[in-house]
Amino acid sequence: MHRNFVRPCDTRWLSVRGAVEAVLINLKAMFYCLQSDAESGDSTARGMLNEMATFDFLAILHLMADVLYYLGQLSCVFQKTYLDLSSVDGHIKAVVNVLKNMKDDPGRRLKSFLSSVPETPSELYMKVAAANLTGDIEFVTSKSSSDEAMITIKDNSNLRKWFVSCKSEFLDKLVDNLETRFPESNFLKAFHIFIPSHLPKATSPEYKQYGFDEIETLCSFYGTPKTTNDGMQHAPVIDSDKLKDEWPVVKEILRNNYMQCNFQDTWGSLLGPQACLPTLYPNIAKLVTISLIIPVNTADCERGFSRYNLIKTKGRARLKVSSVSALMSIALGTPPLKEMLSFNFRRAFQIWCSMKQRRIIDTSKSIQPASTVKNINDCMLKLIDSVKQLTKLDREIDCFGDSDDCIDE
Repeated sequence: MHRNFVRPCDTRWLSVRGAVEAVLINLKAMFYCLQSDAESGDSTARGMLNEMATFDFLAILHLMADVLYYLGQLSCVFQKTYLDLSSVDGHIKAVVNVLKNMKDDPGRRLKSFLSSVPETPSELYMKVAAANLTGDIEFVTSKSSSDEAMITIKDNSNLRKWFVSCKSEFLDKLVDNLETRFPESNFLKAFHIFIPSHLPKATSPEYKQYGFDEIETLCSFYGTPKTTNDGMQHAPVIDSDKLKDEWPVVKEILRNNYMQCNFQDTWGSLLGPQACLPTLYPNIAKLVTISLIIPVNTADCERGFSRYNLIKTKGRARLKVSSVSALMSIALGTPPLKEMLSFNFRRAFQIWCSMKQRRIIDTSKSIQPASTVKNINDCMLKLIDSVKQLTKLDREIDCFGDSDDCIDE
């Protein structure tokens, strides 16, 4: 297994995680190269090797690999297009609890490293044979008489005490930052009752009273008048009494028809232009609308900026605003090809040809014989057929829209 080194960058998602993992995977090879350069007289390589060939550096490297894995997974959650408040809250709590446990119970990578070194500080050597620069790191307490290369690892009680103190302080501050950045909010968590998949079975004892406590929470927040800092009065958003009457019926509607649907699809249908729910149950409709527009992440905005930079490059600087807008709509709004098996590409091409006189198929020009037009037409249709074949292979073409897959930089 090998991994190219990655430059950490503050403006890219997960780049630090990728950089740490690359160093950890290539650690033996990196130490071997630094040692070879140092022996050849490279003072920079010698200085780097002296800084890295220490117990505290290796321990922190393994600790960061454990921590950044879970933070990276949390970052992947926030990159999802369809994301609801309740799922975010659950993931954040899970990661915070894991980080708290790391103070007493090290993660997988750090635990493996600590088990490979003696419990008491001693002179350590790392094996870095040129013929075997991959695989697990192996430490020994004495140099071998064989020709196998060894790297001396600095280890003493002060370095170990510093690492323990640093680990505890780092994890405490990281947990505090996460809890400060994502504080608990009862009224935001109350919106989870509108997610159909969270409904308990009708035969379960908790179904009868399901959601009423959350309805009370929402009533206390949205059903009371508010006064702003400048003294302006704002009327309640909902009628609390009517909301309590509406919830039992809406709960049954969700249970009977939408248990297998996600949050966005469910309420996109129930709140659509032809739907009657906003008229019959206006207070529920208001609350759901609020939950739909609460910004949970900015991943779609980031994708839009990235796609714009790929579309309007230096070589295409003369694109009109309308053209860029159309290309952005195609790139971001078109479903993946695997979901377009039933789309009639041939008919779409024919409609495109008939919309106006196209230069590529303009038969009025004497320099373009009909045979050329027919060849171009045939080539375009063959290309369309090839695209349809790709859909049967379940492959996605990026230019037709981004998927929800998360990218680890």
